Amino acid sequence: MARYLVDSAGRVWDPYDHGLLQELGDPDPDYDIIEYAVRNLGFVSVDAQGAGEFAALIRFRRLCLTDTALSVTRRLIATLPNGPIKIMCETEQWEEFSFPDADAALSWLSSGSPTLAGTFRDITTLPRGLSSLSERRLNSLDQHEDLFALLFKKWRMTSGVFTPDFAQFMVRFGILDRAVIAAESQSSLVFQHIGLNINLYAGHQEEGWNFRMAGQPVSAQPDPNVAKYTELAFRNSLDKNEPAFDHVDAVIRDTEGARRHRYDRLLLPWRSNEGEVRMVTTLSYKTDPDLVLS
Repeated sequence: MARYLVDSAGRVWDPYDHGLLQELGDPDPDYDIIEYAVRNLGFVSVDAQGAGEFAALIRFRRLCLTDTALSVTRRLIATLPNGPIKIMCETEQWEEFSFPDADAALSWLSSGSPTLAGTFRDITTLPRGLSSLSERRLNSLDQHEDLFALLFKKWRMTSGVFTPDFAQFMVRFGILDRAVIAAESQSSLVFQHIGLNINLYAGHQEEGWNFRMAGQPVSAQPDPNVAKYTELAFRNSLDKNEPAFDHVDAVIRDTEGARRHRYDRLLLPWRSNEGEVRMVTTLSYKTDPDLVLS
């Protein structure tokens, strides 16, 4: 009976091992290291000692989960004592799934469940909650949080139906240059607009990446990992007709190497009055300068 942490590279750690703390760069943390690793670093927690009526409790965040970590977690589950298994995973909120035994849990983990549809390396999505935007007073528009709240309230007042004055609204309040617009085109999501201040790809900025991607599929971005992540986030918002307000921490790779890019993102689904056109908009603001990794 034990407790394990599986990192994104598939290494298995004792969560109380001093070597793990050294690896994380914090030898004397004053916070819950297991919770921090699961929520922020893409670790999987396997608890086979404090799971109550269950033989084990498995916890992970879907958008942080890598194929390697998932594969190692499966092998760990196969070694657990016989008994019911609980799996807790998070997309926009935490969900619980209970299984009578390890075989049933393994079958679910291997089935391509929508809960596990997206596995992205080096990308963490932390939900910020929309209540902070709906409750925010707009006495001024001095901070980027004000513009997030303004756009969210516009979406809510119109019930997500875009009107002819939508582009003018974005220009008037200085939102357009920090926005991305993508629309459905047959079976694909296609970029309609990428603002000048959306500088994800340093190596392509001078080549006019923002302009050249207009009319191109979201999946055609220079970094395939980021492209897949973005497309899934857009698609989930459209299919569920749900907004999302997140903090994204991503490593982005292009011809200039790798950089860590951290930003807040508001994701909103829109439709035309007749419902025949669906599109999604994002408003993004960096929260930290880019960190060059290579």
